[in-house]
Amino acid sequence: MPLKKTSESTSKKTAPKKSPVVKNKVAAPKKTAVTKKVTQLKKVLNPASDFLKQTIIESIEDIKGENIIAINLQHLPESVADYFIICEATTFVQLRGIAENIEKKVKETCEEKVFRRNIEPDSAWLILDYIDIVVHLFLPEQRAFYALEECWSDGTIEKF
Repeated sequence: MPLKKTSESTSKKTAPKKSPVVKNKVAAPKKTAVTKKVTQLKKVLNPASDFLKQTIIESIEDIKGENIIAINLQHLPESVADYFIICEATTFVQLRGIAENIEKKVKETCEEKVFRRNIEPDSAWLILDYIDIVVHLFLPEQRAFYALEECWSDGTIEKF
């Protein structure tokens, strides 16, 4: 006895179309209108960052810090701060003196306290975090080893 064909067995079912999958590649995040607007707003909303940056640089120069640079990260949406300020000193004593002078001058001039600080005794890399600006103070060997300028080369580097 032949089987009767039902309408279910004769109708063709089509699989939903899938978008092509590219393996081993990670798609870069698209720059949407929102991320572009955020980048523009970061520049407008943080004019105090420039004043704070200038105060920090003057504080470093007072104690004879060397090879001072500021990396502007404002145009990078994934940046952790507006600026990184990097300098070096020849001794541990000079490093600590620069850090103390920065804290003192910023508190007096900008009325702002350091948010977080990493100042260990005899440390060759000191960090002062002012949220919008992160200050890195190095001995020359550690600065060359960590090479922060190369890690954040997407930013705009300004030498002082």
